[in-house]
Amino acid sequence: DNSVGDRLNAARKGANLSIRALAAAAGISTSALHRILHGQQEVRASELTRLSAAVGVSSSHLLGEQAA
Repeated sequence: DNSVGDRLNAARKGANLSIRALAAAAGISTSALHRILHGQQEVRASELTRLSAAVGVSSSHLLGEQAA
């Protein structure tokens, strides 16, 4: 759980979403999602918002920010 991709993948599995379903829900391609999950592509703020909503966690959680 060290990267955005790791946290996103864990949240995706927790939400019982396939990679294809998550990509469709977030409006991005499955190949872009694969690159994000594997740390090969930075996630844009707009994508992060849609991805976090699709898996039911906050953007801050995916970014690894600690609650104050």
